[in-house]
Amino acid sequence: MDSTGEDQKRSAPPAGHIRHTGSAAKRAAVGGRGRDNIPQPTAREAQVLQVLAEDNRREDAATRLDIELRTVDFRLGNLRRKAGVRYNPGLVYGALRYGWLLPPDGATVVPARLCPVGPLRRALILLAHDHGEKQIAGQLSIPCCRNLDRFLHDLRVVAEVDTTPGLVYRAVGLGWLPMPE
Repeated sequence: MDSTGEDQKRSAPPAGHIRHTGSAAKRAAVGGRGRDNIPQPTAREAQVLQVLAEDNRREDAATRLDIELRTVDFRLGNLRRKAGVRYNPGLVYGALRYGWLLPPDGATVVPARLCPVGPLRRALILLAHDHGEKQIAGQLSIPCCRNLDRFLHDLRVVAEVDTTPGLVYRAVGLGWLPMPE
């Protein structure tokens, strides 16, 4: 209430006026868009993405960054939307493409006999290109997703990672996947 006792109502901004607040204003201040005119991640989104790529589960990312799990999910949802993907492994590969993540360095040499070939390699490529598990199983003629889980488990064991997004990131470092262009 104002001094006359009447409620003051906030007036709508004039037509054509854009009001920048919060992280949107920060992004606009630094350019906001990068390669291929893709919106850049906020600082917090970049932190969540880096932790995810380093072979951490969402829960571990929340603990490590001292934020709620639903905040991690919200940030990952924003990142997937910006990258135009649906799944976290595709997000990691897209983040490498758009320069949101640096390529993994210091990759260890894996003997050629342990490098994925045939259906394992095809599954890894499809995973990196944002295909869901049912799509991958269908394209590889795998009878059920449980067999795909076994395939992915085998790849994670050889790459010495625990998560599928971590597998995609490590696969680029090992040369199993090409660096996205």
